[in-house]
Parts: sequence; C-alpha cells; structure tokens
Amino acid sequence: MAVRDRSVREALQADGWLLHGVLRPFLHGVLTIVDRDLRCLYVAGTGYPDGATIGPCRKGLAPDLLIGHRLDELFPDEVVDCVRPFSARAFAGETVTFTAPAFGREYTVQA
Repeated sequence: MAVRDRSVREALQADGWLLHGVLRPFLHGVLTIVDRDLRCLYVAGTGYPDGATIGPCRKGLAPDLLIGHRLDELFPDEVVDCVRPFSARAFAGETVTFTAPAFGREYTVQA
C-alpha cells in the first residue's frame, strides 16, 4: 500500500481539531504556524486585540486574513526582528521561549 505524503496545508486542514485542542487552555492565546520564510500557514485564537490592524495594507487581525502572508508583510519591523532569530533556532530543532512586543502588549512565544 502506497502512502501519499501530505502537504503541510493538507495536514493542517485534516488535523485542525488537534491544533484547536492545543489552544483551548489559552483563552486569550494565539497559535500560529509559520514556514521557514515566516509565512503564516495556520492562525487561530483570540489573543490579538479587537479592532487592531497590521501592516501597510491595514489588514485586520482575523486569523483567516493572516494566513498566506509573511510576518514582515503584517507586523512592524521590530516584531519581525525579534522573532526571526528565535524562529531560526526553532527550525534548527531547539525549543525556544521568548517575549515579542506587539500592539502595546507583550506576547510570550514558545516554539
């Protein structure tokens, strides 16, 4: 029996229930999955402020509007500059925890 490898997008769609389960204990949290280019593949949660907009396009922070966009298209440079080195470490296999400022708040990020 041949097993077809699923794309990341297919896996996220098929296993979305699991990701929502991970997010459930964090009432005001955000779960974001990005690729190596820091492009949002999956975003869920209620942790962004209501009515906040991001990026030069002034996109709202609804998760479905973030998917498919790179962080540097959405967030201020200081946020991306903070996230980038930790993301590189996470993609290298290291578990990292750091704080990222955004929208007048500080978000604890675990990757």
